[in-house]
Amino acid sequence: MPCDQIRVSKVNIGKLNPEPLIAALTTLGLTPIHSGNMIRFGRGESYDIATGTMKIGVRYSTNEIKQAYSAEVVKSQAKKFGWKLTEDGPNQYTAIRR
Repeated sequence: MPCDQIRVSKVNIGKLNPEPLIAALTTLGLTPIHSGNMIRFGRGESYDIATGTMKIGVRYSTNEIKQAYSAEVVKSQAKKFGWKLTEDGPNQYTAIRR
């Protein structure tokens, strides 16, 4: 693929909570910008909060984004309920109620 060409795929990823999604994108090394119903990140990549549609390029797959999002949801819920969370491996956690 020529370096001046950008390929973007449109995927219906479902409705996601914006806060964990922004944290997940940041964890993946991106710089998300939340504006209205859109979260923009990367080159031409975005997530439409109202429709649940994500436009992504070739750098990341929807599975990578979903895994990072899931990890952020687990972390936020552990913090919300006061659980002690330890990471046992990549995307594997143990939650202990205090």
